[in-house]
Amino acid sequence: MGELTNKYSSVIVRLSQQKRREKLMTRTSKLKQFNRVALAMMLLGGAFVPAVPYAQPVFAINGVSASVPDSTTVTIVKLQADAYNSTVPKVNENGQALTNEEIGALGTNVRTLSNVIFKWYKIPEDKLNDPEWTNAKLMAKTEAQLDALITGDGNSGLLDPTAENGEVQFIRTKEQNGTYWIIEHSAPSEVSAGYAVPFRLTLPLSASDGSGYLSEAHVYPKNVTGKLPSVDKDVNQLGSNEGSYNAGQDIQFYLKGTIPTNIDTYSKYDFTDTLDEALDYVGVGKVQFGTTELIKDTDYTVTPPTTDSRTVTVSLTSEGLDKITRSVSLDKRNHPSATEIGNVTENTDANPFIQVELKAKINDKAIMGKGIKNETKIVYKNSGGNHHDPNDPKPNTPPSTPPGTPETPPETPPSPPVYVYTGGKRFTKDDATDENVTLSGAEFKLYNTDQDETPMKWTDGLIAANRAAIDAGKFKPAVAGEDIVLVSDEHGEFEIKGLGYLPDTSTTAIGDGSKQYYLKETKAPTGYQLLTSKISFTVSQTSYYTDPTAVMSATENGNATADKVHNNKRPTIPDTGGIGTVIFIALGLGLMGFAFIGMKKSKK
Repeated sequence: MGELTNKYSSVIVRLSQQKRREKLMTRTSKLKQFNRVALAMMLLGGAFVPAVPYAQPVFAINGVSASVPDSTTVTIVKLQADAYNSTVPKVNENGQALTNEEIGALGTNVRTLSNVIFKWYKIPEDKLNDPEWTNAKLMAKTEAQLDALITGDGNSGLLDPTAENGEVQFIRTKEQNGTYWIIEHSAPSEVSAGYAVPFRLTLPLSASDGSGYLSEAHVYPKNVTGKLPSVDKDVNQLGSNEGSYNAGQDIQFYLKGTIPTNIDTYSKYDFTDTLDEALDYVGVGKVQFGTTELIKDTDYTVTPPTTDSRTVTVSLTSEGLDKITRSVSLDKRNHPSATEIGNVTENTDANPFIQVELKAKINDKAIMGKGIKNETKIVYKNSGGNHHDPNDPKPNTPPSTPPGTPETPPETPPSPPVYVYTGGKRFTKDDATDENVTLSGAEFKLYNTDQDETPMKWTDGLIAANRAAIDAGKFKPAVAGEDIVLVSDEHGEFEIKGLGYLPDTSTTAIGDGSKQYYLKETKAPTGYQLLTSKISFTVSQTSYYTDPTAVMSATENGNATADKVHNNKRPTIPDTGGIGTVIFIALGLGLMGFAFIGMKKSKK
C-alpha cells in the first residue's frame, strides 16, 4: 500500500535515532538494515505498531530498548499540502526525524501547520477485538459520539495546539500504555480532514523486526489544503453580469459557489441572497453541481423571503453535502477556483461548482435606467476552528473574514454585484406645422419589433410600473392580457415605463445599451390624418431620466427629452347641407325647366 491508499492511518512514522555506540559498531550495519525495514513498513502501514510478543536481549541502540521504557514520547508533526505524492517517500539512512527538505519532497507545497488541537481516547482492552471497535467503525463516529462511547477519568484528553513547526508531543508513562485513538479536535477551516483521518496508536511501540521497544517516534498526519468557498453571481446566463428586462418579467439569476477541497468537513453551506426593494422573489429553480441535479428537501432546502426580510436562503443538507463529497474527487474540487468562478460559463463534471437558479422580477419601485444591484454570499461552517490563510506570513493577524461563532457562522465576502435594469420612454403629440400645438386623444399600440403583427400585452408587472400614467389617462384602461394602448393627454403627452433594453457588451459601464420599439397609431386626433407607418423609438438608460443615478424614487416624473410624434391636418372639404347647396339645387332645377320648355317649342 502507498501512503495515500492507507485508508485508516494516513500517517508517516519515523524512528528517532540515538548516537551509535562505538563498542557496538559490529552490530550497527545489521541493525540499520532491520530499522530501514521497520521504517518502510511504518511508512506503508501507518501509526499502528503491534506489541512485541516476546523478550529480546537487553541492549539499546537507535532508540530501541529490550525492555518497556518508562515513558514513550510520540511527536506528532502536522503537515498540510496542496497534494501529496502517490509513492512512498525515499527513506534516508540516519533514522532521524524528517528534514524540511524531506518534508517538502512528500508532495506539492508541503508545510507544517500550527494551531491544530488533537484529542486522544484510550480504547478499553476488552474492546480491542470487538468488531464494533474497528478502525472503520471508529472512523464513522463523530467526536460527540466518541465522547459518549469512551468515558471516565484518564480515558480521553486534549493535547496542546501544534506549535509554529507543526509539532506537539504525546507522552505516556509505562502505566498509561495501551491502545489510543487520536483525532483532530479542531483544525484550520481551510484544510481537509479527509486526509487527516484519525489514527490508532498502540503503546509501547515496538520495532517491527522484534528487536525491542521504542521510546521515541515521529508521526506525520497529513492534511490537504482546502480553500474556503468562493461565491459569484450571474444573470440571464452563466458568465453574464448584467441584463435588462420588462417590469414583471422573470429574471434568472445564477448563484455560484466553489467546491472547497475540504467539502467533506462542511456541516453548513448556505447561499444567502438579499433582494433589492426593486426586485420581487419568484422562486428557486434547479440546484446542481456539475451536471448532477440535487433534490429539493432532500439535498437542499429553500427559505423564501418573509414580510420582515427580503433574504432568500438555499441550504445544502448533510445529504447534499455528502453527495457532493462522494461524487467530486479531490482533484476536481476547487476547479473552478476563486479566480475562475466569476468567468465560468459552463458547469461540467470535469470542473464542477455548486449552482443555484434564483428567479426574481422587477417591480414598480424600479427607477428607469438605474441599475438594480444584487449580490449573494455563502454562509458556511466546517470542522476547522481557525479561519486564516496558512500561507499568510502573519498567521496571528486577525482574518478579513471573521471566524464567526456557533450563533453566527462565518460567511464569504459578497459576490461581485450583478445589475438588472428596465427603461422607459416619453412622447409628445403635436401638429406637424406647429410644434407648440399639442394634440390630445391620439391612440397608439405598442410593438416589440417592426415585423410584429401582434401588439404587446399588459402584464401585472407592466400595469404596476405604469399605474400613475394609467390613472392620469395616458393609457386606455389596462387589463392583463389585453393590448397596451397609449393615449396622448390634454398636453399631448404620453409615456411607457418598464421596457427592457439590450446591454452593450462593448462597454463596462453599468446600464449602457438600447433597444428599438415601435408604435402604431390606431386613432388620430380630431381633424388630423391617421399615421400609416409604425413609429420607431429607442429605450435606453437615459430615455426616461437624463441622469437615472440622481433619481431617488420611481415616482419622480421623467425629465428626458420626449420624442415628438407629428400629425398633419386632414385636407379642407366644403361642408354639405348649407344654404349654398339649396341655391345650387334651385338653379339647377330652373335651368332644367327652361331647357324642357325650349325643347317643346322646337317640336311645334
